[in-house]
Amino acid sequence: MIRKSLIFALLLLAGYSVFVERFAPSDWQASQHQWQENLIKAQRYVYSGAPPSAKMIVGSSLAQRLVMEELPGFANLSLGGQSIYDGLSILTHQSQFPRTAYIEMNMMLREETLEFTEALNSPVMYYPRKWLLSLREDRQPLGVLGSRFNKGVTEEVIPWLKSKVRAGAPVADAGAAADLFPRLLEAQREVYAKTPGKDLLETRFRSLEGYVRKLQGKGVAIVFFEMPVNSSLMHLPQAETIRAAFRQHFPEPAFRYIEPPADDEFRTVDGVHLSPEEALRYTGYFQSKANALAP
Repeated sequence: MIRKSLIFALLLLAGYSVFVERFAPSDWQASQHQWQENLIKAQRYVYSGAPPSAKMIVGSSLAQRLVMEELPGFANLSLGGQSIYDGLSILTHQSQFPRTAYIEMNMMLREETLEFTEALNSPVMYYPRKWLLSLREDRQPLGVLGSRFNKGVTEEVIPWLKSKVRAGAPVADAGAAADLFPRLLEAQREVYAKTPGKDLLETRFRSLEGYVRKLQGKGVAIVFFEMPVNSSLMHLPQAETIRAAFRQHFPEPAFRYIEPPADDEFRTVDGVHLSPEEALRYTGYFQSKANALAP
């Protein structure tokens, strides 16, 4: 019985692999949750075999909101719910490197997720996933079938956001009810009001310096950038301490920075994550600053 079940499972896997490789439509892929979405993004980068984009963004869920359709020549390894070190680990384990790495500053205190990079670099599954699309996270049949049943019309989202921004239409905080947003913002104020400990800062910057040295050794230029958050958070102890520590460990002009507009208020959904309209607006700002810094 066990033997028959095993043979049947192998036949199903072989059949699904042939379907994915030969007959499946190009959009036969989906994610079911954030962790899987991060793995999918990483696997696509690792297994693509194509030369990397000239400009690579590495960050957290804050930078993940950049509108990549508006950033030609850029790729984004920002991972929701994870740290910049996870993206940097992926980047430094490759054989080809971008010309410039743009590293988010905001969430640098968040530690590296070792189980994530271990799952990605597992020697047992690395080559099977490299050779068989059906074994990758985005091709899991239940996830793909579920996404196709619930697929919405997304092609009009970016044009609609552009029209809102260009028209100067006011945008409300998205994703949070009016009575919920103040509580979310207050929770962020409590986090930002705490000064990071010296030992924690030293540990994180030691790790970051290691990744930066590896990238520079491969000829990669480094640009640090700070995503805009609610203005009431910008000058609280955590933000100011991190900002000063970056300048101490990575001084200008050896390293370059993209700072958020000092005189502009960006709306967020919870104090730190930009709303879709504001993410589009900031993306234009980021692109202009990145282009000005381009070698």
